[in-house]
Amino acid sequence: MPENEVPAGRGRPGPVLPSWLLESIATSAKDDVWLSAKFKTSDEAEELAKLLHYVNRSTRFAYHVATRRDETAEGHRVLFKAETNG
Repeated sequence: MPENEVPAGRGRPGPVLPSWLLESIATSAKDDVWLSAKFKTSDEAEELAKLLHYVNRSTRFAYHVATRRDETAEGHRVLFKAETNG
């Protein structure tokens, strides 16, 4: 069974994270930098924030992810910085 299909917490499967997001989280942790994504709608920004929160809570991933959301006239931005647990 692939790693991204392993049930998370109490036997419930968690969301499948896109590979680009996992790569971005790993890059943030490795380089100790904040990364950001800009969206036109708040719903899209909320979806990314939920995925980052899931990574932060999950025991499947060895990362602690800090997030921040900003709303500007140009759109909605989600900033995040990952640190490796352990």
